[in-house]
Amino acid sequence: MKIRRGAIDLRRVSRVAYVDTTHPWARVLRLDLVVRGPLGRRKTYRFSLVDPDKARPEDRRSFLGFISAVLHTLEDLAPDTEVQLGETGATRWAVFLPVLLLWSLPLAATTYLTLASDIFWLWLTGLFLSWFCWQTIRYALAFAPWLPVPALPISQAVKNFPPTHTRDRR
Repeated sequence: MKIRRGAIDLRRVSRVAYVDTTHPWARVLRLDLVVRGPLGRRKTYRFSLVDPDKARPEDRRSFLGFISAVLHTLEDLAPDTEVQLGETGATRWAVFLPVLLLWSLPLAATTYLTLASDIFWLWLTGLFLSWFCWQTIRYALAFAPWLPVPALPISQAVKNFPPTHTRDRR
């Protein structure tokens, strides 16, 4: 198999992650491939489609077809590969820590408002801040770095992506 310059050698893929995340502002579909390079260096390739529900149908089809082709090829090349479902590694920390820091803002505001004399505004602000704290904690825990990332064997993952290209399947 001849690999073009700049192409990814799928035989060197050490980790695969499929991410389907809904943020408050957008939904993101992404395929992450971590490839072992020379001298043991790792390189991560990320292929994303933002807001697939608003994307043109042909863009969505081609992106899902690309994921299908990669997963089916990986199934042939490395059948023991697992596909992690969700954010992994540093990305989990990058989302978790800022959201956790954001959680400290309501605590500071509540401390400041306890000095206020009007109990109605204190109660109303406390109610809103309680809701805000609950939402931020819920969002942060979804990306908690210490929780294991669910994974599927690649043989099960490819069932979710039927082949969209023609080739002989064994």
